[in-house]
Amino acid sequence: MLEALKTLGLRVEDDKTTKQAVVEGSGGLFPTGRKSNDEVNLFLGNAGTAMRPLTAALVAAGGNTRYILDGVPRMRERPIGDLVSGLKQLGADVDCFLGTNCPPVRIIGKGGLPGGKVKLSGSISSQYLTALLMAAPLALGDVEIEIVDKLISVPYVEMTLKLMERFGVFVEHSANWDKFLVHGGEGGPSSPEFRASSGIKWFQSPPKCSCGISNRGPPYQVQRQSPLNQLTFGSREYI
Repeated sequence: MLEALKTLGLRVEDDKTTKQAVVEGSGGLFPTGRKSNDEVNLFLGNAGTAMRPLTAALVAAGGNTRYILDGVPRMRERPIGDLVSGLKQLGADVDCFLGTNCPPVRIIGKGGLPGGKVKLSGSISSQYLTALLMAAPLALGDVEIEIVDKLISVPYVEMTLKLMERFGVFVEHSANWDKFLVHGGEGGPSSPEFRASSGIKWFQSPPKCSCGISNRGPPYQVQRQSPLNQLTFGSREYI
């Protein structure tokens, strides 16, 4: 996944000693989406947890560039058709061009993810829902997701929503986890309200993220003073 992000033009530092990675943001659009309309090929090995969310992210933040996402032979047996169908319902130009509902996946960038309503299966993998949820804040319009069957692995979806809250994005959902609403254009709020937990230690050092704290809460109110362009995260803290 980190190598794919580098290919997309992001600055990535991976410290295996401290088990930390630093990914420098690019303002809501992958650099490859700004530079050219050439086709970008991404090889993701057998990492399904990279293939699925990255597919959705590229639709939302890949600009007008064409992308091909592929992997090892085993990856070509791992289904992604439900996610592709969901992205198409939201206006994306994306397909499994071998006709197998598995990678390789082709994305033809259209300048963003339009948004809208989508019906999605949750019975095969919660990763399809997770991918849509994480890409939806970058959509041009609101995204409404309806699960048409039983959603499996609800705890993983809860983890996704809690992580999104740390970035200032709050997802509305029904009590039985079959309907979700994400407001588009929330990928970079200028004055976000974070529901902080003990895991968000950067609130203790506002100069590092160029922000001012107007309410020492909780809840915490943070006013951006300059763009947040870098986040550091460590696997030891969250795994």
